[in-house]
Amino acid sequence: MGLGLGLLGLYGTGALEDAELRIETAYYGNELADVEGALAEFAPWIEEVSDLSPDQFVEDITDDVVVWIDGAAEMGPRALGHRSLLGDPRSEKVKDLLNEYKHRQWWRPVAPIVLAEYAHEWFEQSRLSPYMLEAARVREDIRDKVPAILHLDGTARHQTITEKANPLLHRVIDAFRAATGVPIVCNTSLNDRGEPIVDTAAEALTFCVRKGIRIAYVSGRRVVLRQEADPARTVPSRPRPRAEELFAGQETDRDAIWRSWLERGYTEAALLLMTGTPQLLADTTTFTPHRVRLLAERVGGKDPGFAKGLEEFLRDNGPGAFFAAGPAPHRTP
Repeated sequence: MGLGLGLLGLYGTGALEDAELRIETAYYGNELADVEGALAEFAPWIEEVSDLSPDQFVEDITDDVVVWIDGAAEMGPRALGHRSLLGDPRSEKVKDLLNEYKHRQWWRPVAPIVLAEYAHEWFEQSRLSPYMLEAARVREDIRDKVPAILHLDGTARHQTITEKANPLLHRVIDAFRAATGVPIVCNTSLNDRGEPIVDTAAEALTFCVRKGIRIAYVSGRRVVLRQEADPARTVPSRPRPRAEELFAGQETDRDAIWRSWLERGYTEAALLLMTGTPQLLADTTTFTPHRVRLLAERVGGKDPGFAKGLEEFLRDNGPGAFFAAGPAPHRTP
């Protein structure tokens, strides 16, 4: 998230236009540095640790859910195959399990990870989608094969992965494809409701023990957890505490920055709109505080979803077009 905020700031100043920067994957977060310590700490709950086997992975994930944590964490708000709960997309039971683990509504589908080389056979979209940013229509003739990932309108918010970007996960999904004919697995972020996405092996194993998940893949190793709780051990009642001290002592600076924006003429609704529309920061000559405030009022600025429609309008028409075009663009619910 810190990298993303830094890039957003550079984008807003125009510095990225000439920068020699290439982001080829989402994996720029913390590396797994606590695997051995976590395995030792959770030894009372661990039945077996072995090397990854693609065939065993297929057996583990069939009609079930596994924890998958590997390499550097993802930047941004989504789990993209390094801090994930993975499941069988052919199974409605798996969708229900994932929603139960995360305390989500029963009807919510989960996003798919699909091997990039097969994506066009399953989705009506040819371009790659490595960051799970858009929904694509699932081909009608195969929808009944992957009910766990389907939205009501027949779409799914898919992520494509390549062997280069994520070799280990690509390898096991390809084994699943060879066994089932389906080059897709369910994917949702590895966290409970109200919990940040898991970052460490200890946080992942805490999640497993709390939720009763039997299989975790941790940095290329298969960890089998005991089905019966160790009576000498207390199951954690809450997620593992995070390093909140890293964010302590910033309140004074935070409040000063906030006041400076309000003093320049922005409103809370305008600031919310700006967080989703970097073009407003990139062209402060056109988008003065007064104009951004009016803009926020016209598009219903308390709904950050309106930023998407505004961003598309600015991209298609240019930054000065909005105020010459009459009514503001509205996002269809």
